[in-house]
Amino acid sequence: MSVEEKWTIDKLDGNNYATWKFQMKHLLLAKGLWEHVEGTAELDNNANAQARAEFTQKSQKAFSTIVLAINTNQLYLVTSCDGPNEAWEALRTNYERGTLANKLLLKKQYFRAEMKSGSSIELHLKHMKELTDKLAAIGAPIAEEDQVVTLLGSLPQSYSTLVTALEARVDDIDLKFVQQALIHEEQKQREQAAGTSSGVHVQPDSVLVGAQSTQRKNFRNPVKCYGCGAFGHISRDCPNIRKKQQVSSSTFHKARTVEEEHSDPDADAVFGASVGFVACCQQGQWLIDSGASSHMTPDKKLLINYHQFEQVEVVSLEDGRTVEAIGVGTVYLNMIFKVSDSKRAVLTHVLHVPKLACNLFSVRAAVSRGNVVQFGMSRCWIRDGSRKLLGMGSLVGSLYQLDCRPASMEQACAVSDHQTQLDLWHHRLGHLNEHQLKEIGRRELVTGANIPYTSTLSFCEACVKGKMFRKPFKPVGEIRSTRKLELVHSDICGPMQTESFGGAKHFVTFIDDYSRCCAVYFLKHKHEVFEKFQEFEARVTNESGLKIGALRTDNGGEYMCRILVVWCCVCGCGCRMLQ
Repeated sequence: MSVEEKWTIDKLDGNNYATWKFQMKHLLLAKGLWEHVEGTAELDNNANAQARAEFTQKSQKAFSTIVLAINTNQLYLVTSCDGPNEAWEALRTNYERGTLANKLLLKKQYFRAEMKSGSSIELHLKHMKELTDKLAAIGAPIAEEDQVVTLLGSLPQSYSTLVTALEARVDDIDLKFVQQALIHEEQKQREQAAGTSSGVHVQPDSVLVGAQSTQRKNFRNPVKCYGCGAFGHISRDCPNIRKKQQVSSSTFHKARTVEEEHSDPDADAVFGASVGFVACCQQGQWLIDSGASSHMTPDKKLLINYHQFEQVEVVSLEDGRTVEAIGVGTVYLNMIFKVSDSKRAVLTHVLHVPKLACNLFSVRAAVSRGNVVQFGMSRCWIRDGSRKLLGMGSLVGSLYQLDCRPASMEQACAVSDHQTQLDLWHHRLGHLNEHQLKEIGRRELVTGANIPYTSTLSFCEACVKGKMFRKPFKPVGEIRSTRKLELVHSDICGPMQTESFGGAKHFVTFIDDYSRCCAVYFLKHKHEVFEKFQEFEARVTNESGLKIGALRTDNGGEYMCRILVVWCCVCGCGCRMLQ
């Protein structure tokens, strides 16, 4: 048996057309028969009998190769075909339908695809790749950027840390990089699960790592706990001792930091400050947390314009526990820069969480206000939409801390009082804009008005509502009729307080929708509408040679009289009443 005869592929069963098509094409290329399937093979008119026989034999061989690679339940698709090219096109037409319905179906399957928790990431990537190949084959390719966004959105909750880290990247990421990162993350999750089941903890070393688990150490040799005598952990990580501490004392939630000793120096814990039981940074410092949804602080003294919640809000921590936020306020900070003077910054909607041990600066809250947070090897930069530097952070240990110091109570109160004064004069002067308000205060244009020009105007709901506008109606030039007198609009106005010289108190209009030609008739009484419509219909019919197609009114009583309705139904002009 020759090597060529050993080439086999899986048969087409109706569900594997994409892979079957790819393998069959290369099988035919290897056998030198693809030209007959593609339809590019041509026989010379002067060819001898032997060349003609070889051409026919190759065509039959290509046809047979396709037929023998199809399952019996799919053979009906090619039984009426006479050659390889016709059979190939019949299969392509059946499985690669380029209709709008098929495109919508495939796109719906692609954009709504979701990976179930615990399933293989490789199978999910394969499924997404097959759908994109099918869409590309029918002329509806998906852009690479859309593929990346859809892939990240289809992942389960176990990949949320990695997705957050990828979203925080400033530089663009391609599909191949995301796929490799997902496969690497799945391998690390499997190693952690295997280590947990065997009693040995495995330290995660992912490139984009989130919150660490409560077992932080990765010892090369088994260690013994002096508290309970078990192997695999030390006394301060002993779960039995922690349970006793929780019973004897109240639980105190603190922001976890990753110890430098016994840890991998290449591990990067930038994206996620978790919450655990370990001591945190110094008092007054702010940790930059990409997982927090809002700024948080346990120190009520830092909050200005403090408002206590009527009902406490529950804050979920990354380790599964929850704490309570009892109020909200504003924090004033002085941002520190190495080469310039400090700048005042304002953090709004800062939650007061008493059981939290560290102040948390939320990346999500900063980004939602149009700012950009960029992480480097040892520094962090916070910029506004115009790329102006607002603040910086430094890598301390394995976490990023904000380079700032809290503003003194006098400074915070002064700023708050200035802002209150600016808001007050904004309301007094008829919601004047901030620039003109500061100009009045700087140049002292208004006597007795103490308008500060160093603070900023707070959010004004009345200004926002005053600047709202409704969407415009459809333009008048949008005409749907296709000829003159196809549609005629009519309405009556009156009665008027003053009569005309002829005693008329009403007037009726007939407007052609196509030409916008308007005819006006004066009426003494509303029941004269029928007479005026007959007069209008006779005049325009004689002038244009066309009949009225439809009469659109507001269905008032003057238009719904029996004589007008019957006349519109039986007359030869073909006009009809519309509601």
